[in-house]
Amino acid sequence: KEKYQLEVKKIIRIYKTVLVETDEFPTLDHKYFIDVKSMDDMITAQMEVRNPIFYIRKDMVTIFYLFNNDVVLTYMIRPKEDENPSLEETIRMEKIELKDIEIL
Repeated sequence: KEKYQLEVKKIIRIYKTVLVETDEFPTLDHKYFIDVKSMDDMITAQMEVRNPIFYIRKDMVTIFYLFNNDVVLTYMIRPKEDENPSLEETIRMEKIELKDIEIL
């Protein structure tokens, strides 16, 4: 868990100029999700679309997300020893509504 916290702090420190922390997950009706493999991939996409990367920290999971029209790119970090549920399962565990969302 300490490694998870260090990784999140490092990402926030390095990319703070393009990151925006939020307190609640946004409304995601009619959005298509694409999970990216790394924060580097998320930054590459951010440089292309020039939108901020939002992130939310809930318990022991941090979700970074980048909007581009009806697509949401996501990158999720959680402690390695935890099972890695999908983004959809994580949002449901956090009791965030997902009606009418399609996962790519």
